[in-house]
Amino acid sequence: MLGGIEPPVFKMNMNIVIFVKYVVAIALVAMVFCAPAYLAQQTKKDKTDMTRIRIGSWLLGWSVIGWIWALFTSSKK
Repeated sequence: MLGGIEPPVFKMNMNIVIFVKYVVAIALVAMVFCAPAYLAQQTKKDKTDMTRIRIGSWLLGWSVIGWIWALFTSSKK
């Protein structure tokens, strides 16, 4: 630090790090949010069940109970 002034290069690098951190966090949240629909596809659910799971996950996903219901429904055979 030169006389209490921070070099602009360091500030720009920190902004990039913070941006990457938020992008990774958003990607992880999206993966967790879409997990019931992915599991339903992997367990070969029919279209009606997959629609119920997706709607339940999207509409009730904000509550933990709705997301757990969708995850449980998608994972059983």
